[in-house]
Order: sequence, then structure tokens, then C-alpha cells
Amino acid sequence: CWVCWVCWVCLGCFVEKLIVGSYCLGLMCDGWSNIRNESIINFVITTPKPVFYKSLPTLTERLTCNYMAKVMIEIIEEV
Repeated sequence: CWVCWVCWVCLGCFVEKLIVGSYCLGLMCDGWSNIRNESIINFVITTPKPVFYKSLPTLTERLTCNYMAKVMIEIIEEV
């Protein structure tokens, strides 16, 4: 729906402005399972107020420290 798309774009712009305008940032992540028992990782950027940044399905990937470090580095590079 067009209205949902506009809201999604506006929310993305709001989050981007918060991140760009912050003097310090932090990255938090937390793993969950959805209702189909599929693993997902949620990422929150602190600006210093927490802002939801991204949800990532892990599919068949095991949540090892190497995988988590790789994903967190990718998020940091995005920001």
C-alpha cells in the first residue's frame, strides 16, 4: 500500500537523521526466534537513545562468535 511505503521511507529518514546527528553511537544486538521458530537477530543503534536499525534472519547460519563478529562489522560499516 502506498501509505505504508511512505511511512516506511519517513521512518528510515528519521532513523538516519538520528544516527548522522549523534556524537556517539553504540550497537546492540539480540537473538530471537519468530513464531515459525526461525532465528533472527535484531540490531539497535544507541544514539544515545536506542533506535531499531535492522532485523536479520539467520536462516541456516549457526550463531557462532565468528558469524556474529562478521555481521556486526557489516552493520558498523553500513552506519
